[in-house]
Order: sequence, then structure tokens, then C-alpha cells
Amino acid sequence: MTTFIFDPVHSYLTFSVRHIMISNARGHIANVKGWLEFDLAKWNLETLEARMDLVDLCTGNGKRDEHLRSADFFDAGKFPVITFQSKNIERLSAVDHSITGVLRMHGVEKEVVFDVQPLGVWEIPQKESDVTAPSIGFTGSLTIDRRDFGINWNNPLPDRGLGVGHDVSITLDIEAREKHADEECPVCTPS
Repeated sequence: MTTFIFDPVHSYLTFSVRHIMISNARGHIANVKGWLEFDLAKWNLETLEARMDLVDLCTGNGKRDEHLRSADFFDAGKFPVITFQSKNIERLSAVDHSITGVLRMHGVEKEVVFDVQPLGVWEIPQKESDVTAPSIGFTGSLTIDRRDFGINWNNPLPDRGLGVGHDVSITLDIEAREKHADEECPVCTPS
């Protein structure tokens, strides 16, 4: 079993939600931190924890970003962090995994299921050294109903339309490198 630490520069959470019923609004949270355990010989994911700080949320529109961080949506002043912690991982095929875990967001903990695929392993030279170490990439996706997390704000439209859809499609892209022996895993649960 090998422990890998996320490379926050190359790990992102992206999201998409319907906007006024005719388009999708998209955004991302950069600098995702976390760690995972992976059996390289069996190509099997064993554990995954992730932490996303809402200060890193970006939709490409500063006014919308501030609105999303406000009490109308994430209430980042009270709940500045989103976390995910795996509870059970099932291998579905030669590469596909299903991760059941706890998503903590907006003060609510809810069990969710991520569909995850490892993308590959590569021996990467380590900075300022001739040593190489494995790095691994994953992508995972799920859809949540934001109301399940108490994120209920909306701008109703005529004929029962919604300004913001309820379902949010989420993709988590991870690049992680082998943990050094003297290195601690990031703490992913909120304090």
C-alpha cells in the first residue's frame, strides 16, 4: 500500500449548476488538499480524504463568487471548508471504483457516492534530486442536490422556473505524489 499526497497546484473540484433553466453556470475550487492510499500492485484505491477551502472558489465573476461565499449559499464566514472522507471503496471493474463517504459542507454531513477512475501512474523526478517517485492521477464525479446541505437560496422565475438549479454536478480531479517518509498527511477534517 502506498500513501499519496495531493498536489494542490494540480488538484481541482469543478462544479456545474443550471442557471435560469437555459444554461449552466460553472466554477471551480483550486488548491484541493488531501491524501489517498493506493495499492499499485493490485491497482486498488483504499482510502481518500480531501479538503477544499472556499477562499479558493472561482467562477470567473468576482461578484458571483462573493455571492456564493455569502450566507445565501455556502456561508463561508461560518463554514469556510468543504471536506470529503471515504468510508467504503468498492472496485467495480479493472479501473473503476465507487467511493462511499461523508461530504461535509455548509455545516451538514451527508453520505454520498463518488464514481472514481484512476487515470495513471507516472514516475516523476523529485525537485532538486535525481530520485523519481510515483505520482498518480484520478478523476471522480457525482451529482448532489444542494438543498440536502441547507443551500436553499433561489431566484424564482415565472411558471415555476428556477434561477439556480437544485442539482449540482461535481468533478474532482486529483494529481498526487508518493508521500515522503518524514511527511505528515494533510488534516482534511474541519477543526
